[in-house]
Amino acid sequence: MYGTPWHGEAAFASAGKAKLSRVFILHHGERNQITRMSFSRAVGGLFARCFPPFHSAAGLQNVVDFLEKTVSTVPCYDFQFVPDSSAVEMALKFHD
Repeated sequence: MYGTPWHGEAAFASAGKAKLSRVFILHHGERNQITRMSFSRAVGGLFARCFPPFHSAAGLQNVVDFLEKTVSTVPCYDFQFVPDSSAVEMALKFHD
C-alpha cells in the first residue's frame, strides 16, 4: 500500500509504502467491536468505498477483479467503533 503524494502542507501523511496486512471497514457503533467479514461482504464493502469507472464495463470488471484478489489475500474486518481514543487503542492492539 502506498500513501498519498498529496498530503498537503500539514504533512500528516506520507507517500511511503507499507505491506497491507488487514483492512478495517469503519462504522459508528454503540461499542468497539471488530468482526471478520465474509468474502462477499468484504468485496462489496470495498467496492462501495472506491471510485469505479461506471462508464466502462471493462474498467468495472478490472475493479471487481482487483478487489476479489485483494480480499483473497488480505483479511477484512467490520470495525464498529465509538468515536473516542478507545477505538484507536483497540485497532492498534488488534491481532488476527
